Amino acid sequence: MSVGSGMGISGFTAGFAADQKLTSQVHEIVGRINGRFGTLIAIPIHHLDRSLDFHALCALYAVTDVALVTSLRDGMNLMSYEFVACQASKKGVLILSEFAGAAQSLGAGAILVNPWNIIEVAASIAYALNMPADEREKRHQHNFMHVTTHTSQEWAATFVSELNDTIVEAQLTTRQVPPLLPMKEAVDHYLESNNRLLILME
Repeated sequence: MSVGSGMGISGFTAGFAADQKLTSQVHEIVGRINGRFGTLIAIPIHHLDRSLDFHALCALYAVTDVALVTSLRDGMNLMSYEFVACQASKKGVLILSEFAGAAQSLGAGAILVNPWNIIEVAASIAYALNMPADEREKRHQHNFMHVTTHTSQEWAATFVSELNDTIVEAQLTTRQVPPLLPMKEAVDHYLESNNRLLILME
C-alpha cells in the first residue's frame, strides 16, 4: 500500500500508536483480573491476542455460553451472525451493543446494551449467565431463524427479482405513454372546426 502524503503517514503512525496503547491497557487489565481472581487450576480470562483459523473460531463460538459485543461504532458486525450460526445446540446468549449495525436485525433475540454504561453491561452479563433455559431457547431461535433465512443467496435472489419487476414496470409505463401529437394535422383540424374546446393539462 502506498501513502500519498505526509499527513497520511502521520495518521497511520498515530493510529498504530493508539492500537498499541489499547493493547497494552487490555493486557494490563487482564493480568490484574487473573492475578486477583485466578487460582492454580482456574483462570478467569483467557485472552487470545492473535488471529484464529475459521474452524478453531467456530469451535469457540459453539462452546460459548455468552458472547459480548461492545462496539462503540460498527457496521454489520458479522461476528454476531457467526456466533448465532454456531449455537444450534448450545443456545448461547448474545449481548450486543446498540451501536452495532447487527442490532437492527438481531436486537430482538439479543440483549442490547449501551457499551458506555459499565453497570448496565455488567448486569447484562450476569443476567445472560443465569438466564432461564426457555428464554435462551426463545431468543436463540429468533436470531437463528433470521441468520439462516437472510443469507447472501436470499439477498441476491431478492435483488434480481426486484430488478426484474422494475424492468417490467418500466416497460409497461413506456407502452402507456401516448404518441406524440401530430401538430400540423391538429392545427389544420382546429382551424377548420366551428366549435373549439382547448384543454390544458400539466
